[in-house]
Amino acid sequence: MKPTFTGLMLVFFGFAVCAQNPHIQGLPGRPDPARYFQPQIGVPQINMPAPPSSFGMKPAWSPNPVVPNPTPESIMREQRAQQQAQARMYAGNSARNYDMPPCVPAQDIRPYYEAFTEIKAMLDGTQPKDLGRAVFLSENAYLKNLDYEAFNQGLENIVFSLLDQIKKEGNSIEDNTAKIMMLHRFFTDTMRIYNRQSGKYETHYPKHYDFEDPRGDVDITKQFVTKLIREESGQCHSMPFLFLILAQKMKVEAYLSTAPSHNYIRFRHQRKWYNLELTNGHLTSHSYVIGSGKVKVEAIQTRLFMDTITIEKSIAHALTDLASYYHEEFCYDAFYRDVVHIALDYEPMNASGLAALSNYYTAWFEHAKKVAGNPPYAYLDRFPQLREIFGACNALHHHLNEIGYQEMSDEEYEQWRQDVNRDWHRKTLKELKP
Repeated sequence: MKPTFTGLMLVFFGFAVCAQNPHIQGLPGRPDPARYFQPQIGVPQINMPAPPSSFGMKPAWSPNPVVPNPTPESIMREQRAQQQAQARMYAGNSARNYDMPPCVPAQDIRPYYEAFTEIKAMLDGTQPKDLGRAVFLSENAYLKNLDYEAFNQGLENIVFSLLDQIKKEGNSIEDNTAKIMMLHRFFTDTMRIYNRQSGKYETHYPKHYDFEDPRGDVDITKQFVTKLIREESGQCHSMPFLFLILAQKMKVEAYLSTAPSHNYIRFRHQRKWYNLELTNGHLTSHSYVIGSGKVKVEAIQTRLFMDTITIEKSIAHALTDLASYYHEEFCYDAFYRDVVHIALDYEPMNASGLAALSNYYTAWFEHAKKVAGNPPYAYLDRFPQLREIFGACNALHHHLNEIGYQEMSDEEYEQWRQDVNRDWHRKTLKELKP
């Protein structure tokens, strides 16, 4: 799943590069949306000192220069001279503009800005909280060619068919377990259901796991819900989100839950919690989730992983996805940062959001360091803004370590994908009675 944490822990002079706490003072906070459509000035060029003029002077170079043998004293003098020259060169550079330059002209980000504005309105409570709409907005910002009316109508047709089937089987559409089981069958079974568009009963086939690029590393649309609906195949991002989109429309109590590089569904039945693994359609135990996902104790204690994530917080995850798609199309810039900040305001324990923010600050520090002329780390105190970004990077790395953040490597993910299809840990929903 994207985004993945790309900032590495590199140590220079006792400091680690680099990280940040989402709400450190002195760093940009909530965005002012209007400013994304104002002209922005790029990063100024570095004005290096001009070399002294040699006009009227004889060149110091000669065809047969005499090079004295270096002594410890001459080496130390040369080193001091170099340090003093660097100090003079870097003096006064703290006033430079260290901001990340915008990736593209403001008009080019309009689809992302409009999606951001509407999803934020859902989180603010000024617009109904609609997970399906939020997911659609984030994916359409990247694709730019989706039809919301067709998307939503397709979802409504599925909901009608599933509720109709529940009633036909003699169960109540108010029974949460009956609706959970019907949603599960929709994802995992071949079944005959009524299609109100055609007015006929049709055969519905199960969704299947897409083994080709399941993490979206090559093609990010592999994790899109719209791709799952269109092609009937998905993975651990799109399947749980489609489940929850339908669950919200069917008024089902169900929750998103996360593990390292993984999403799944949690729900309650007779006061007991169950984990539903949609990639294979089976129930999994808490101990299996912990062991297979290598979930740290700290991550459970801080609720970073294996928590019950509400619809509102799931919408905040869709906002993180929007930032991820923006970066995939463009780059890291202030808009990306502010979208992630807003997502974390509403879901501070969003692992993907924290990884996205860490990646941004790592890229920001590398950019700012270049703007400053790549000073040695010993001179960071001469650059207050650069030192502040550096400290922010370190703070986030420390925060991620404290709360138990972890990802699966490609090899671990492949091993998990094989293990999840074995029988020894699986249970079926047939043991549950509506």
